[in-house]
Amino acid sequence: MARLPGEFFHIDFGHFLGHFKKKFGFKRESAAFVFTPSMCAVLGGVGSDKYRAFEAHAVAALAVLRRHSRLLLTLLSLMTACGIPELESATDIGFLRQRLDVSLSDDAAAETMRRAIADSLSNTKTLLNDAVHLAAHAS
Repeated sequence: MARLPGEFFHIDFGHFLGHFKKKFGFKRESAAFVFTPSMCAVLGGVGSDKYRAFEAHAVAALAVLRRHSRLLLTLLSLMTACGIPELESATDIGFLRQRLDVSLSDDAAAETMRRAIADSLSNTKTLLNDAVHLAAHAS
């Protein structure tokens, strides 16, 4: 059976609104998103065809979100009264506006995305969280 592209990755929607997990009062995540060396290895490693395709899709997805950012941010603003814990105030929406880099040119935003992908691979907190997660679920 063929797998769909998103079946191997978990998406935590609280992240795109700036709600990061904390342990003992410390923010557990400091990377823009979780992209571990194990995930990269599944793609064939940095520079492989699948890695370059992943990077191209991530840049393209960001471009689509940026192109429709006003609509997206307006819809999220309307949802603040819905009782979603991660979407209660203008601060939540402001975080997403900042992450979409709406003030940057398309080329600069694309480069920021490429850099975030590369930075995620070597993020110490991400590596530690991944190791703890793997150890906790090893049995």
